[in-house]
Amino acid sequence: MPLSLSDRVFWSIALTILVGVLWMKFLEQYFTAWAALVVGLIIAILIMKFGGREFSLRDLISKTMGRMGKSKRKSD
Repeated sequence: MPLSLSDRVFWSIALTILVGVLWMKFLEQYFTAWAALVVGLIIAILIMKFGGREFSLRDLISKTMGRMGKSKRKSD
């Protein structure tokens, strides 16, 4: 089921905060907190762009297996 706009905004904010907290815990000594913000914003942009699409793991696997089968036949 695709995410609505409000769902995408919520998950973007929640994951940006989570990235920031985890960054502070594990990576603060190596990189500044600004890098965590950049990573969080990149994740938020990806959620806003691709979060509205229908996603099915079963469809993804069948497409991947179909491509592998076609490429295998061509090489024979």
